[in-house]
Amino acid sequence: MEKLPDELWLLIFNSLHKFDVIYSFHDLNLRFQNLIRFYASSIDLSDLSFKVFLRFCRETLPIHGHMIQRLTIKGTHQLNVFGEEYILLKRMNHLQCLTLAQVQVSTEKLDVYLKQIPSLNTLHLKLSHNSELRLENILSKNMLFLTNLSLLEHNSYYFENVNIIAQSGTQLPQLKILTIEDLKTTNDLYYLFKMMYNLEELNLCISKFDPQSLLDNAVPQLLTIMRLEITCTLDSQQTMNLLREFLFLFKKQLKSLKLIIYSMEEKFVTELNDIIKTNFPNIVSFDYSFEILNQPTETLATVSGCFNIMLNANFFKMTLQKLKNYTTVLLDVDDRHSQIESLLTSNDLLLPKLYKVYIYEKFFSSDLRIRFYSKLLSISPNIRYLYVNHSNSEATINLLSKLPKVTKLMIKNLSCRNSYKECESPFHETYIIELSQILPKLKELILETPVWPETSHEKNLTPILAIMHSRKYFKSLIHLRLKLKIHCYQNDVGGVMVQKMDEALTAYLKDDQYKNLFYETIYSGNQLYIIDVWF
Repeated sequence: MEKLPDELWLLIFNSLHKFDVIYSFHDLNLRFQNLIRFYASSIDLSDLSFKVFLRFCRETLPIHGHMIQRLTIKGTHQLNVFGEEYILLKRMNHLQCLTLAQVQVSTEKLDVYLKQIPSLNTLHLKLSHNSELRLENILSKNMLFLTNLSLLEHNSYYFENVNIIAQSGTQLPQLKILTIEDLKTTNDLYYLFKMMYNLEELNLCISKFDPQSLLDNAVPQLLTIMRLEITCTLDSQQTMNLLREFLFLFKKQLKSLKLIIYSMEEKFVTELNDIIKTNFPNIVSFDYSFEILNQPTETLATVSGCFNIMLNANFFKMTLQKLKNYTTVLLDVDDRHSQIESLLTSNDLLLPKLYKVYIYEKFFSSDLRIRFYSKLLSISPNIRYLYVNHSNSEATINLLSKLPKVTKLMIKNLSCRNSYKECESPFHETYIIELSQILPKLKELILETPVWPETSHEKNLTPILAIMHSRKYFKSLIHLRLKLKIHCYQNDVGGVMVQKMDEALTAYLKDDQYKNLFYETIYSGNQLYIIDVWF
């Protein structure tokens, strides 16, 4: 073993899970300790089962915590473990970057967590959809040292009272990079600039574009890198005029600019190029894209990492070759589109960047559309995430069963919803059993808005049955989320029905066979009851 060169060991490590490498080869000798240092420097806990996560906290973290520089925590269950044992955070005394994804966290707890990590300079927040954490809560005294802040997911609470925060004198002079996935208006940007006046990079997806709310003297003078996504809600010429006004505020300092504009006419490409070429003397890198964005718009593109493009049936107006640049595609396909056959008969098209597909189906899936989905997914070697909205769960099973075998093994995340013309229907009783046979490698399953029946019906999938079947039939499943509509919630005076559901779930999961899982329930207050289970 000692005679093998380092290069060969690194090749072996690359075929193993990162945690298996760290767990198996630590403390062998100084050579292997140095070899695994790279694997311990960046830790992503999002794809770990609850059991493996606990093993990591108890056995790996105490030994290798000082090596960790970047950490991703996903789910309240993981955050709670760190919250209960602050010593775990203190052991990561070289941690620089922390990502919190899908967590429920109060202001007080977040402040306490960050206090344990004085070395932190980068924070990425992807909070739960109903988190009420606001910017004023985030900007505590323990956050003022950050140099990189990302506010991801579409959280309408983030920027409430941002004007009051700015007027109170709060400042973040150390902040150099800011990423915001969904800023409602440039009015908020004015106040953010007042607090973050030393920004050097801005990544922004904005809904309401109004440059007049900004002033030249409010723009950070050191800002040289910008990635901007906007939607053309007015006509294209008006949007171009507003964009010109906005960009002119930064014309003296911008060196790198990336633009994605939705619903903009292609004929304005020349005008945009002329604006940049004529008025931005310091620009070194300029990239732009005009894209089509139609309903549904609840899943907008994101500026974090790469730019994800959401498209519907209108993408057939573009060439099929342009699909090569997309990471995410929304499909609402009509049999009448001649380009469906073009894709089906194409032999040289490969979509290496595509990893997420949204499928919106009508009452039934025609053979032509199923062939189209199968073809599209078969030429997407990196597909991982699939969202299916169908009229009923039997139709979804039929569609998934006809996908290529290799695609079935590649899909790791599946979200399903039964909805047609605003009518919801429950999932049938054996849905998860059938699903486990079709997608055996699934790690995350989300069943969205099934109806919670008044009483358990033998033909419906109840929440308890969903948990039981997921644990029994899926070997790799880590996370199950049930988003349930409560029957007759208007009559639930004082939340009695919600309380009874919580009690029934707690009583069921007290059984010893479920001791190695974590669950939490969230009631959003508008009929939606969420059960998160981490196996």
